[in-house]
Amino acid sequence: TAKANKLKRNEVNCGRDIAILHEENKKCWLPGLIPGWLAKNKFI
Repeated sequence: TAKANKLKRNEVNCGRDIAILHEENKKCWLPGLIPGWLAKNKFI
């Protein structure tokens, strides 16, 4: 679907933008990064 394609495109953009850490993309990668970090550090 168009929505699924858009989501997939957003994931690709997130992945590329993590590498350059654009400030505006924190909203993109932080939601995925924080739970992983918390889990790794056993805070959850």
